[in-house]
Amino acid sequence: MNAVDPALRQGEVGSGRDMGTARRAPGASGAVFAGPANTVALLPRAAPLGGYAFSAGFGDGTVLSADGVREHSGPGAPEAVKVIAHEAAVTGLAMVSGTLVSAGQDGTVRTEDGVIATPGGWAEHLTATPDRRGFAVVSGRAVVTGTLDGEAARFADHPSTVSGLAFAPDGRQLAASHYNGVTIWSTKTGAKVRTLAFKGSHIGVSWSPDARFIVSTTQERELHVWDLATDKDYRLGGYAAKVRSLAWLTEPMHLVCSGADAITAWPFGDVGPGVLPPKEIGFAYKATVARVAVDPARSRVAGGYTDGAVLLGGVRKGEASYLRTPDGDAVTALAISPDGLVLAGTRAGRIEIIAFSGTVQ
Repeated sequence: MNAVDPALRQGEVGSGRDMGTARRAPGASGAVFAGPANTVALLPRAAPLGGYAFSAGFGDGTVLSADGVREHSGPGAPEAVKVIAHEAAVTGLAMVSGTLVSAGQDGTVRTEDGVIATPGGWAEHLTATPDRRGFAVVSGRAVVTGTLDGEAARFADHPSTVSGLAFAPDGRQLAASHYNGVTIWSTKTGAKVRTLAFKGSHIGVSWSPDARFIVSTTQERELHVWDLATDKDYRLGGYAAKVRSLAWLTEPMHLVCSGADAITAWPFGDVGPGVLPPKEIGFAYKATVARVAVDPARSRVAGGYTDGAVLLGGVRKGEASYLRTPDGDAVTALAISPDGLVLAGTRAGRIEIIAFSGTVQ
């Protein structure tokens, strides 16, 4: 797993240094913010041309928002403003009907105007519906859906704590991962559609953009894939760490994953998943990809590493450029804005908004 832009190779074999870590790629620049605690979630928002806007959730319960222009950096950067305060750690952010919504370990789902839902227990795995008019959130074994007007429905028939949520692309169904598989619910009728069974602990779930595949991540450091068109299922493995971050690149369709020393992108073409090996993008000598994000408009993928590095690359050639060099401050949140800005949040609460004018393939 060593596909790094040749122009960035700085170390030598056996030197104990990551190749490409001596400097950031030419053309990478941006703004820097200091948050109050570990960064849990990042959400880019609509911004004026040439600028940025984002919200961030932190481990102390704070949600901050900031707006600015790309040229602002360092001490001259505009300050982020506190917009929401939970009594315990933030667990997720989403945009619902144009309004910022957050979930927290205090058991609440909130907007800037106040609490809109109290599902009970921790509220986590907050997920917006595909049309951005509603949300779903987990509380123990229950899944609660709602809108800005409050709770709408509750799905509670799960065999264990729900570990992840994913809406079908049309929003008509909702997948919930748990021990021994994934349960699919109808969001229209509230009825259980089916259960996809596979023994073991499933810790996350994702639904492919073409609605054909459901993928879960497992405690055994694997992916489990169900093909809803053929009723076949597959196991994809080889990871050094648990896969905790997934994203889909649509053209061509690849499943982008954390969990290895490179960003991995599994082709999901006509031949089916697992027939072709994953693309390996970027490389870290003694670190693991912790978070991934995709830029569908530019066919780019980004990976944030446990050593603080951020790489941006492409699936065609697997080449990557360093947007953030390792500093030991692990990347805990990662996102790409609609205009291609890479947002990285770290364990120490540092947030960087990085613009990259170079090319990747």
